[in-house]
Amino acid sequence: MNARSSRTGGIKTLVKRTIGTVLPERVVVSLAHAFLGGLKPASRQRWLRIYHGNDLTWSLATLRDLGFRPNAIVDVGAFVGEWSATAHEHFPGAAIAMLEARPTQRAVLQQVADTLPDAEVVIALLGAAPRDAVPFHITEGGGGSSVMNELSDVPRETVMLPVVTLDDAIRGLRGAARVRTPILLKLDVQGYEREVLLGGTETLAAAEVVVMELSTQRLNEGAPLAHEMIQFMSERGFQLFDITGFWREKVTDVLLQVDVVFVRGSSVMARRRKG
Repeated sequence: MNARSSRTGGIKTLVKRTIGTVLPERVVVSLAHAFLGGLKPASRQRWLRIYHGNDLTWSLATLRDLGFRPNAIVDVGAFVGEWSATAHEHFPGAAIAMLEARPTQRAVLQQVADTLPDAEVVIALLGAAPRDAVPFHITEGGGGSSVMNELSDVPRETVMLPVVTLDDAIRGLRGAARVRTPILLKLDVQGYEREVLLGGTETLAAAEVVVMELSTQRLNEGAPLAHEMIQFMSERGFQLFDITGFWREKVTDVLLQVDVVFVRGSSVMARRRKG
């Protein structure tokens, strides 16, 4: 940080503290609303991005504004398809592959796929190498389901599922030829991201942007923590680009997880900065 940036940050902090001390909170809130309401729509959106910013749609819009145009969106851990539908709004020309381990999700994902112009659903548990069967822990509600058992008291059942690799699953798509660089790759598999990527070296090599959930606390047995996955991605040519959301422990406010965006270090997006 240069001297000018340091002075500017100090002035901003002083102004915030002064306003907070002199004016009641309700007055500050009213002024903020009035300020935002007086901005043009584009300026208001930019202000919110800079000072609020933890939102997937804004991050995808930023990537689009920087010129990113994926040929394919690969959604690993598709759950109910909401993420794929959101990504499609920003990149309507991309083919979509929604991959989910739980067979119970096939119908709901197919309903989403039917609303998109070029989307396929694959029900398969992904891992580092093909295996006949591994224990897969399905939590109540489904959101914490993983090969790596969740460290919680949430009710669950364990089933045995065969494992395929991400690369093999992509090769088996009807529209496999569409899944080519640059790819937007998203992973949300409750601590199993590294194993999925170890079985998806070709897919990762074709990716320019990777969206991933990282844990700052040990939430699943044997799962790597955020700093380990950042190192893993760095060794494969990716750097941290954005944070789209975070979750804290309800009682203590301790940070538990963050959703992040990685971009390939050789990408123009890794170097797009003014000033």
